[in-house]
Amino acid sequence: MAVLALASVFWRGKGDDDASRHTLADRQPTAAGALLGPVAPADRVVGSAAVAAPTPSPATEQVSPSPIPSDPPPEPLGATQEVYVTFYSCPPYCGDPAGALPLDEGQAACDPRWMGRRFLLNESWWICNDTGGLVWGAHVDLFFWSEPEGWAYLAEHGTEGVLIWQE
Repeated sequence: MAVLALASVFWRGKGDDDASRHTLADRQPTAAGALLGPVAPADRVVGSAAVAAPTPSPATEQVSPSPIPSDPPPEPLGATQEVYVTFYSCPPYCGDPAGALPLDEGQAACDPRWMGRRFLLNESWWICNDTGGLVWGAHVDLFFWSEPEGWAYLAEHGTEGVLIWQE
């Protein structure tokens, strides 16, 4: 039985073989144990007899998972949608995007269910080829090769827009 437990190792004297060996202390973990949280009970030796740790019993209450809501259907071609607009740039975000295309201008990080869809925003074409930890719902994060280009776009168009779905 493999058990993770925190115990102190100490030296018990010098001289004869029996007294001069390392032993694990049969005591509760100290401050480090309190930081790590509860330790699973383990088989231990008390005197010359082995005392087994109690066997946990399974919970009898069955909990059924809550149903997962289905994704709404994708917006139809030509549909408009109001979105919150932000941007990201390389550097610092120069890694491969989540989608199939290599990183390039004209791409946007979008809600994962929009991946691969094209849209028109402020007379420019974009494709959802990336996702982001903070990009969900009606939010698009446009990609630019430089940060000044991204700031210039937001200065001209603002952070709110209406996109038109094409694919």
